[in-house]
Amino acid sequence: MNAPLTEKSEAWHEARRGGIGGSDANILMGGDAAAIEQMWLEKRGEAEPLSLLDVLPVQIGVATEALNIAWFERKTNRPCTVHPDPFVSADRPFMRANVDAMTDNGCAVVECKHRRFNFNMADSLAKYQPQLTHNMVVLGVRDAYLSVFFGTDTWECAHVTLDPFYAEALIERESEFWRCVQSGERPAELLPIAAPVPPEEWVTVDMTGNNEWADAAARYAASAGPAKDFAQSQKDLKALVPDDAGEATGHGVRIKRAKNNSLRISEVK
Repeated sequence: MNAPLTEKSEAWHEARRGGIGGSDANILMGGDAAAIEQMWLEKRGEAEPLSLLDVLPVQIGVATEALNIAWFERKTNRPCTVHPDPFVSADRPFMRANVDAMTDNGCAVVECKHRRFNFNMADSLAKYQPQLTHNMVVLGVRDAYLSVFFGTDTWECAHVTLDPFYAEALIERESEFWRCVQSGERPAELLPIAAPVPPEEWVTVDMTGNNEWADAAARYAASAGPAKDFAQSQKDLKALVPDDAGEATGHGVRIKRAKNNSLRISEVK
């Protein structure tokens, strides 16, 4: 029997309109205005979702997903579980995730992809970092694995740890987009937000020829000593406050004791 082409059901599309998923995160963080506009219309029910029946990479990805999970298990010795139903964020119900698999006893997400032979893991991580981050946020985990077939003879897997700053930017952008979906306000034009560079790819750069760096560095050097003196003076003043004093003043400085016994210092104007 020939393998059928896969098209999502109307029920699936209806559920997808009820929130933001991992593939939606890729679009939002990518900053493509036309794609974001189309997604906004789809979420509001004002446009039909684009058919994926004739998108060959999508169909190949669907057809190889089970093989990808099995290969991941074999090569990493990490058993996987498959959850057909979507996960919903407890804190933000509009954030939802259909994950390919879970591993590490439910503590890590597995995302499976099939890409052309001339792609590599670095550009794959950059492309799918929003989806990985979104899924980790929804499930409340800090680890994910990107399992990729490149062409027909290469498999690679990358471990990704949640970047809290990137996750914060993603949540902020998704929250604003969902507000627009609910209000009917068209989303503002969004700039792409680059995925964080993994530590193993960090480089050392020489900023000697950068004038802005030179100015900031000079101001840092000039203020470093006074800043240390300022911090030490605060520490010394607080140490001089008697244990039974609710407030101490003198020489233009006031220190007040809070109910939790912490001391707050300020200038007397």
